[in-house]
Amino acid sequence: MISNAKVFCDISDKDSLFVTDSIYNEYETKRNNISSNLAIEYLDCAERHAPINSDIRLAILLDRARLYLRLGDLNTAYNIAHESLKGASSKENTDFIGDAAKVLLEINITIGNNDESLKYLKVCFDNLSKSSDSNKIADSYQAMGSYYRGVGKMDSARFYLSSALSISLRQKNELIQLKSLNNIGLTYASGGDLITAKSYFLKALKLFEVERALNHSDCEVLNNISYLYLLENRLDSARHFALLQLELSKSIQYHLVEAKALFHLSEIYKKQNQFDSALVYYQEFDHLNDSLFNEGVKQKIRLNDYLDEIENLEVKNELNRINLQNLRFRSGILLGFAAIAIAALIFLYWRYRSKQNEINELFLQIQELIQSSTDSETEHSEIDQSQKEISFELTANILQKLSDWESENGFTNETTLESLSKICETNTRYLSATIKAHFNQTFPDYINSRRIKYILRRLERETELLNYTIEAISNMAGYKSSTSFVVSFKKITQLTPSTYLKERRKREKS
Repeated sequence: MISNAKVFCDISDKDSLFVTDSIYNEYETKRNNISSNLAIEYLDCAERHAPINSDIRLAILLDRARLYLRLGDLNTAYNIAHESLKGASSKENTDFIGDAAKVLLEINITIGNNDESLKYLKVCFDNLSKSSDSNKIADSYQAMGSYYRGVGKMDSARFYLSSALSISLRQKNELIQLKSLNNIGLTYASGGDLITAKSYFLKALKLFEVERALNHSDCEVLNNISYLYLLENRLDSARHFALLQLELSKSIQYHLVEAKALFHLSEIYKKQNQFDSALVYYQEFDHLNDSLFNEGVKQKIRLNDYLDEIENLEVKNELNRINLQNLRFRSGILLGFAAIAIAALIFLYWRYRSKQNEINELFLQIQELIQSSTDSETEHSEIDQSQKEISFELTANILQKLSDWESENGFTNETTLESLSKICETNTRYLSATIKAHFNQTFPDYINSRRIKYILRRLERETELLNYTIEAISNMAGYKSSTSFVVSFKKITQLTPSTYLKERRKREKS
């Protein structure tokens, strides 16, 4: 299927715009019936011939960013969307600026970065809400509603999502209708109103069954319907929709939604006492979750938008059933509920202690990391005299220059492989090879590890920094983007910066 795109990619650049249009148009006709990887191959070919900062290149970049978001590669999605935003800003194209900001907003909502989310939400809404295209205005309301739902302001979320739904009904835009119905249902589900939530999800499901287009909203509505049936203990219906969700998400390689389907199926089979099947699906989920973590999500995915509140919802349903019991059974039921509550408290305490022990263990590892990095010389391994391409003297000179540069905290400035090679008086190839041989790190990992260790030492010594914002701390460490800082910090310490700062403040008070 991709052969057509490959043929176009081999054509010379003299008809580059024609080539780009041809490949992109073919991608548009097939986008709902091909995998994410195949779609990326089309878009890569199209972008290769697209004129710099042309509208079609900006559109291609946005489609690529959305596909990498679907695959769970948030780092790549962020970089591509940021490039699109930069190009759109240089052209003052408000529609593309708003669309790029909307992708960046989704990424930051996924990793829980509320400060960055709010920043891109403002950019998205300021640009799309002024568009002459009603669908763009609906998109801006969608973004606003998603943000407010994420921060728990459900009334505000429903206002904006209902506005988006009204516009989509007038414009007969089924995709926005689907998203709006699904998200409004989630606001009610988060508040415990499962009956109203189900009515919206069923409307969305009906629209999905008519359209049958494979996209984000389709998979989400199947996910939510499946989970509602699971709550109602209608396990056969829950399994039907979870299997359909799994099939669709695999066919388009939407890994985040695929992980949700696998988790739901493991829960369904567990409730049916089919533990072998439950274990199979859970192991698939765990493997996929780990692969997403390694590819760049950098935090465990949220299984769905109201999974964290499932225990509260089950307790409310239990209370409703208790109120319907005959009075002569109430004392026995209350005793049973008290026993459940005590067991739940014991379980929650055990979970708290386990989490605290895990954090304490991570803090010990961080302390060891800080101690091991107080003397930069201890990080330099002995010079490997068996290196064939680089002489012993040249390697020693590069390592000494690096040591001097590290002692001056040069990594807190903007640093590229080219700029550091000039400081070390060598070329990029020798510098990269030396770093790989003596630190067993790539150049980006080498820079990130120095920055994170540096800021950990400062936070250890200067406790007033514990009250600074994450953005301010990331700037001290040399990061232009707080998102990149969060990702690097989590990779090295296994804790997010917010969790680390919160725990440190608590320990300083005690």
